[in-house]
Amino acid sequence: MINVMEKRKKPFSWRKAVLIAFGCVLAAIISVLSFVLIVTSDARLDMSKLTGTKTATVSVFSQSGTKMNEDSSLVAVNVNKNTKNAFIAVEDKRFYEHSGIDFRRIGGALVANLKSGKKSQGASTITQQLIKNTHLSGDKSIARKLKEMKLALELERATDKETIIKAYLDKIYFGNGCIGIEEAAQYYFGKSAPELSIAESALLAGLAKAPSSLEPKNHFQKAKDRQQLVLKLMREQKLISEEEYENAAIEKLNFVFRKENKQIFEDYAEAAKSEACEILKISREELESSDFVIETFADDKAFAVLEKNVKARNDSSVGAVIVDSQSGGIKAFYSLGNFDFASVKRQPGSAIKPILVYAPALQENIVTPESFVLDEKTNFAGYKPKNANNTYSGWISVRDSLAKSKNIPAVKLFEMCGANKAKSYAQKAGIVFGENDDGLALALGGMTDGTTLVELAGAYTLFPSGEYKKPSFVKRIVGSSGNILYEHKTQNVKVFDEDVAYLVYDMMKDCAKNGTAKKLAELPFEVASKTGTVGTEGGNTDCYNISVTSGDVFAVAITNSGYDKPLRVNGSTAPTEIAKNVMKEYYGKNYPNDAKMPEGVVDVDLDSRALEQKKLMLLDDGNEHYGVKKLFRKSNAPKEVYKTKEVDEKQAAETDKTYFSIVGKSKQVVPIKQRQDSTDLSAIIEQILGL
Repeated sequence: MINVMEKRKKPFSWRKAVLIAFGCVLAAIISVLSFVLIVTSDARLDMSKLTGTKTATVSVFSQSGTKMNEDSSLVAVNVNKNTKNAFIAVEDKRFYEHSGIDFRRIGGALVANLKSGKKSQGASTITQQLIKNTHLSGDKSIARKLKEMKLALELERATDKETIIKAYLDKIYFGNGCIGIEEAAQYYFGKSAPELSIAESALLAGLAKAPSSLEPKNHFQKAKDRQQLVLKLMREQKLISEEEYENAAIEKLNFVFRKENKQIFEDYAEAAKSEACEILKISREELESSDFVIETFADDKAFAVLEKNVKARNDSSVGAVIVDSQSGGIKAFYSLGNFDFASVKRQPGSAIKPILVYAPALQENIVTPESFVLDEKTNFAGYKPKNANNTYSGWISVRDSLAKSKNIPAVKLFEMCGANKAKSYAQKAGIVFGENDDGLALALGGMTDGTTLVELAGAYTLFPSGEYKKPSFVKRIVGSSGNILYEHKTQNVKVFDEDVAYLVYDMMKDCAKNGTAKKLAELPFEVASKTGTVGTEGGNTDCYNISVTSGDVFAVAITNSGYDKPLRVNGSTAPTEIAKNVMKEYYGKNYPNDAKMPEGVVDVDLDSRALEQKKLMLLDDGNEHYGVKKLFRKSNAPKEVYKTKEVDEKQAAETDKTYFSIVGKSKQVVPIKQRQDSTDLSAIIEQILGL
């Protein structure tokens, strides 16, 4: 028998191995090609999307069906060489060499991304970007990328480079509602696209990468840095001479930031579109080329009221917003001037105090509304805040310190609560803090970046219920076939207990009656309010009024935008006047209901004599004339009774007259025994005046 193990092994065949390997590679290629053909089979090039009159196909509507956005029709008749070169330098330096796809750039980007461990570089050509913005959705799938590459190759075969670059420049979004190079040139520099200088062209080319974060009106230095990068690339690629580069690098940019015939709904529609992009996770260019319908929370009546009262001001930048505090839906948003109140952050000043200081201090039971705080010049380990007009009140109640917007008490309460604890509450209400926002200056609105007017108004939706509703422009988004792509659902986020939120709301009612917002006192319905003013040694830069009823939040801001002269107004003046007129006209005779006091709040009789001694003590039975009613959390109300010797009522009754004096800030009338010696008139007067 032959031993199997003794059989000789067959020799290794290189020929067979090569054939197997070749077969595997061929199968892989066929599989890949089949996959590409299948996923790109429905991709069709439509030249009509690249040329002709430009109109916005996406539509934005108010609740009553009013169309809020205008068709966009400005198309560049011509574009100068330097403008085209600026975009080519920063976006696609081999634009005139490739056939739609830059394989060298793809390889370089792949190596760079592998080295960095993340996707730090892209490789899309101008042709690919044009196809993406006009033909495809914004998803990041492989299928979409393959379709983009297929159509880019087809487009390059179908037309010439000049047609492609011009169509590309007419489709780019430049921020502030500007689509295309002609609208951007008109808005930013007040000139037609062919008239743009090298420096201006470089600014717009840099802006196209990220219109919101590089927008020069609000982020000038970032925009300028990006412009300088574009100019250097133009020089390196020999698209401009050294002399042209040097002149352009130092050229002063004269911005106009102006749109002719700005429409009443324009700011709202722009904000709604931006929100829709975030919701659908698509670019602005993709949204503009879609035929989606965006339904909003806009209220036509509210818009008419805002426009009338904001236009009555001569300030360059005034913004106002009305938010439904039950749903978070933004009823109206309007501004005068070109400052973007929806997305640009500014310091909120004292308008942040109810959210960041007073409500957290009450929630943590550090104080009650009637607790006393010493208002005097204070050095907080080197931080020396001042009150407005450098005036101080001595011992003051927490309630009064909010109504009169005293800074020292606010900082003390914030310090007692702790920055992290206070911020944790404000963050739940939509306030975003920077990494370095942890100092005591936060109590007065001293933030790294600040807040937008919309964010600030949104935070106030938690009053008087304690629940925050994120503000939203978009109610629903409907696709081209009538399918609902998105529908708003209110999400109530509990920030404070209801009793705490109501108490702060009640304290802000005092602000509207006799505090910094006392212009609102004449309104025939219940309103709570807070003002805010941001100032420097050179004058005021921002001022606010945020007012709350049981159903809505009204927020008004005036800013100098960083470009204008210091403001001659503060939160107590123009913003409060605008808020008053807006609320009065918006509600008319349909007054909002008073907020309902929750069960967790109690109305307590305090003894005014104890208050004079800075003590919160209950009134003893039989001394009603010393009683002062004050609101407290049921869980944190005073329990101790103020005990005194009984008043000799018999002796008091024998006096011919009774004189009265005013005790403290309680306005409580207290009887004073008349002296029998009527000739000692000076003593009686001194006693009456409390001298």
